[in-house]
Amino acid sequence: MYVRARYGHGGRVGYDKEWRARPEVSGGGELIDQGMHLIDLARWFSGEFVQVDGLAGRWFWNMPVDDNAFLLLRTAEKKVAFMHCSCSEWKNLFSFEVFGRDGKLEIQGLGGSYGVERLITTACCRRWGRLTRFPGTIRAGTILGQPSCRNSIKT
Repeated sequence: MYVRARYGHGGRVGYDKEWRARPEVSGGGELIDQGMHLIDLARWFSGEFVQVDGLAGRWFWNMPVDDNAFLLLRTAEKKVAFMHCSCSEWKNLFSFEVFGRDGKLEIQGLGGSYGVERLITTACCRRWGRLTRFPGTIRAGTILGQPSCRNSIKT
């Protein structure tokens, strides 16, 4: 099983002067601001991470906090999570995917400027040896809040 996640604030002129760019107010950059949410979700699906690699830095904005962070995390059971959080996305973005042996859950959007919340499932149809996609526009939080959803993902 693995997780791939992206979370991006839409950058804009003057972003480097806003409160998120001030460490004394924000506490840090994108890794602290958005990355923590991705890590929390990934832990919920994968368990505790025992290996952490990553980069956080300033690739676009001239400000004292990181504008992008890239993480690669692994559990003792070799489940992997790859994450990218950014404030140079240019359009707000939320994408969280959980890949298992028998299919995939893909969560898009958070509502508002991040787009409609969608949960898209892709199930592996072993009988024909191909993937079958069952898209749907439903409130992702409604489904993911149920323990049966997390527990039904086979790894």
